[in-house]
Amino acid sequence: MNRFMKFVILMLMGINIVNSYTETEYMNTNCGETVYVSDSNIIKLQPYMIGYMDDDCEVTVEALLSSKIQLSFLDFDVPCDEGSVVIGGYSYGDVSTETCSRTKPTQTYKSFGDSLTIKFKKEDHVTSPVSHFRILATQMHTGFCASYEFECNNYNCIDKYDLACDGYDNCGDNSDEVKGCVLQPGAIAGIVIGSFAFVFLVFIISVAICRKKRYGSVLYTNRTPAAVHVNTNQGIAQPYFIQPPTSYPMPPPQYTQQPPQYSQEVPQYRTQPTPPSTTQCPPPPYELSGCPTKN
Repeated sequence: MNRFMKFVILMLMGINIVNSYTETEYMNTNCGETVYVSDSNIIKLQPYMIGYMDDDCEVTVEALLSSKIQLSFLDFDVPCDEGSVVIGGYSYGDVSTETCSRTKPTQTYKSFGDSLTIKFKKEDHVTSPVSHFRILATQMHTGFCASYEFECNNYNCIDKYDLACDGYDNCGDNSDEVKGCVLQPGAIAGIVIGSFAFVFLVFIISVAICRKKRYGSVLYTNRTPAAVHVNTNQGIAQPYFIQPPTSYPMPPPQYTQQPPQYSQEVPQYRTQPTPPSTTQCPPPPYELSGCPTKN
């Protein structure tokens, strides 16, 4: 049971990380530019960014699907001696609100058209600024909500799968973070995806551990099979592998020159040699014809 609870906690942490991710855009890198919002974005200003601004910085936030834009402050600390924040375009394009305070404004701004403007007015001679803020920009509309949209208590319609239960107040009345969050399709999809990711990660780690124990390395290496011992006591020869030699002896030289042919013949004798005498000569002083005489 303890392992199951740890597994559930890890899955919930993964779901919270995935669902709570919202893209952040920075003021100093978007001065004079338009930030297009498909679901929600965060517009952020940090104190170090003020040093990169030569003048006032204005960013236009526009809905990508020709809907409306809603702005709300997540955190806000802009002393009046350092500057102020101006929100424009939320009422017929003519009215704007300038705010400087050490406390977060609670007002929510909704666009009349499909865009709003955020301007940071920088005071001169600011040496060590502390001003910072984060503004949540959400694409929304009013009226009839489609099946893939979440209907807020204030009748705003936002994306059901990406914005409901993501940790941010996208409705403006916080109803998207309370109303049925546990059973939202986004949470269910997050559980399924997180479970598959966790099982896949456990499988990869198990394979890596097994390879480490068996081969001494996680990565694949080409190995020659070792020779198998042959047990002669059983009378059955077991298969074995022989390591091929690294080099072979050179073949014997091939002779292409033929040996000389002898043309001289053996001489033939024309006279027959005189056979030795077969006469028996008696010892001296006897003499026979054909025997040598003693002088």
